[in-house]
Amino acid sequence: MQSDKRKDERYEDIGRVEAPELCVFPGVLQDISMLGCRVRFPMEFDPDMEMDIEMRVIPAHKRTLQPISLIGHPMWVRHDDNSTEIGFKLLRSPDSRELHQYVQRLALAEAEFEEEEEMLALCAAI
Repeated sequence: MQSDKRKDERYEDIGRVEAPELCVFPGVLQDISMLGCRVRFPMEFDPDMEMDIEMRVIPAHKRTLQPISLIGHPMWVRHDDNSTEIGFKLLRSPDSRELHQYVQRLALAEAEFEEEEEMLALCAAI
């Protein structure tokens, strides 16, 4: 799926994703937004594309201490190197408020990083 077709910006992040009804092994969060996320699981399988999946996202950041309980609907699947990558549309979830705070933190961190990059570029040009 191309990022220019998205309704909101995805933020790259890493974290553990537990979805036991989907895969016995935890997945790795690749990116996330308020409306969706991408997760890579360490084995090949074909998910039920009609089923809503309960997931626990455990962000790697120490600022986020609690796992975030989300409900996702698989939108696409890709198999690669003995793994399965799934794009989820996020539905109204028990921890939607926590997800909003988490995405806001990621957006702020990205904005700060971009500002630092611009400052470094200006200093290098001098």
